[in-house]
Amino acid sequence: FGTLDKAVDQGAHCQGKHLLIGNGYHDAQYERDAINLLINNGCEAIVVHSKALDDSELIALSEEVPGLVLINRYIPELAHRCIYLDNQKGSYLITEYLIKNGHQQIAYICSDHNIDDATQRKMGFMDALQKSQLTCPDEYFEYAQPNEKGGEQAMKRLLAKGLPITAVVAYNDSMAAGALSYMFDNNINVPQDMSLVGFDDALIAQYIRPKLTTMSYPIQIMAEQATHLALALAKKEKIEQGNDLAFIPKLISRDSVAALITTK
Repeated sequence: FGTLDKAVDQGAHCQGKHLLIGNGYHDAQYERDAINLLINNGCEAIVVHSKALDDSELIALSEEVPGLVLINRYIPELAHRCIYLDNQKGSYLITEYLIKNGHQQIAYICSDHNIDDATQRKMGFMDALQKSQLTCPDEYFEYAQPNEKGGEQAMKRLLAKGLPITAVVAYNDSMAAGALSYMFDNNINVPQDMSLVGFDDALIAQYIRPKLTTMSYPIQIMAEQATHLALALAKKEKIEQGNDLAFIPKLISRDSVAALITTK
């Protein structure tokens, strides 16, 4: 969120605008209050990161504020105002990468937040397994808060099951870092004993050891584009229609995945 705020602020500053920020905390009423506060303060261009408000309410708000743009969310009726990441595709690609490296017993550490990102990333993971005709039993899934502590707790529960896991996909890099810490404390070497991947390519991914294989999340570029679009819509400039603004994450291969060598 810090990167997103900074990119929006820089985009606004370039056009002589100042930034006001409201926090929604993934809660519908907080999101509603924050957006209304910005509207009541005369904001004509608003970049909205909403996870709790339903589609109909956001559509109604878009009719009230021509310069409202959604980031990290897709609503078909507002396709030309949505800047979003294909989370499902990204999770599919990184799971496919593990499978291509010989892994079949793959566990998944998921966020327990009830948001689209969590659902879509889990779906991408399952899609990749199913395409390779691999099963995904319920015991290979663990849910926790999407932070380092949550990743540590989820990894502890996974290992306690005694499953023949060779690789773990984490919802994000913070959870992966927590999982890695727990494995290190329990003498499980990554990637020699178990491979591990994250998602987002957050700064932490480059500095933990081993460096984390993950999927990029180009939030700065997305935020810059969202700001440009919101300001253009507020000025009633002509916008090219017809293409929704989806970003595809890219695999960032580092040191936390090893090819699984099987013996016959």
